[in-house]
This record gives sequence, structure tokens and C-alpha cells, in this order.
Amino acid sequence: MKVEYSRHLAAAIVSFSMLAAPAMAAETKIIVSLLDMSAVMGAQGMPGRPRMMGQPGAMGQPGTMGQPGTMGQPGTMGQPGAMGQPGAMGQQGMMRMGMMSINVDKATVKAGEVEFLVSNQSKVMEHEMLVVAVSDPKAALPYDQSSARIPEGKIKSLGEVAELKPGTSGKLELKLAAGSYLLICNIAGHYAAGMVTTLTVTP
Repeated sequence: MKVEYSRHLAAAIVSFSMLAAPAMAAETKIIVSLLDMSAVMGAQGMPGRPRMMGQPGAMGQPGTMGQPGTMGQPGTMGQPGAMGQPGAMGQQGMMRMGMMSINVDKATVKAGEVEFLVSNQSKVMEHEMLVVAVSDPKAALPYDQSSARIPEGKIKSLGEVAELKPGTSGKLELKLAAGSYLLICNIAGHYAAGMVTTLTVTP
């Protein structure tokens, strides 16, 4: 009788310990900053009203960003092999051109549980972050010119921190296998403006 009681008591203690134990924290944390001109210059430094790139009163008036024959049109930013695509100037160096970027505090992590701590540092624009698995991080993602977005049905998106309002934050936890990934913002025009960076996961 005592033996049976001891067994039940031990089982109860183990069960309680499992319930009381805190959830396992992610092995790796990555701090992700979503940036645009307003994050550096402030809202007052932005020309026109903050809207979509290429719209009247937004970043770029007629004859500037997003207008015919300028950045974001065929043969310019957002097209394969042009600025804003993987392997071109649009990785983490786009902010040198005063546009948009995704910055991370570490570009290489080990496989396992990864927590992305994402902050939108813009003063005027919404941004988001998608984690996309790719075989070749230098290859251009499919791009729909009419919507100025990546067709999400044609990429392997593992998860996202959806639209973040200016100055807000979010987080995403994923279990990542060894391989290559891209972090992108897929709000219209933002990927072509430089919001893409590479993440390498090692075994």
C-alpha cells in the first residue's frame, strides 16, 4: 500500500513540476529594425504627406520615386538584378540611398528555435516582416509589377509579423532548419525600395 501511494505521489510531483515549469525560451533572439527615411529624418523631414511611394504627396513627387521611368519601374529598382533585389545594392545598404531597409543585429544564427523581435522605427509608415525560405538568397524573388508586391503564393513564407504601425513592435517565433532565408517587407513598393535582408542558419 505504501509503495503504491509513493508511486502516485511521485507521479503527482512530476506532473506538477511539468505544469509549473516555464516554457522553453527560444535559443536565439534576432533584433529586427524596419527603417525608412522618417526613422532617420523624422516625420517633419519627409517631403509631402506619408503615403505609398510614388503617390502624390508621398515620398517622391511626380518625376521622382515610383513614377514612370524612375525607381520601381521596369529596368530599375525592384526588377531582377536591379537595386533592391538580393545580391544588389538593396540588401542592408539601401538606407545609404535614403530609402528603406531591414536591419538585423545578427545575420547568421544556429538552427533551432529563433525569436524575431521586430520594431517599426518609422515615424509615418506601416511596415511588416516576412520570413521566406530560399535556396539561393542572391536570386530575385518573383515580383508582380502591377501590385508592386511579391506574390506570396509563389514563395515559401514561414511566418510574419503583420503590418506594424509606426513606432510599434511585434515578435515571431520559428523553428528554423539550416539554410538560407530572406526577411522582407511585402507592403506595396517596400520590397523594391530595399526592405530585404539575408539570414543564414547554420547546422
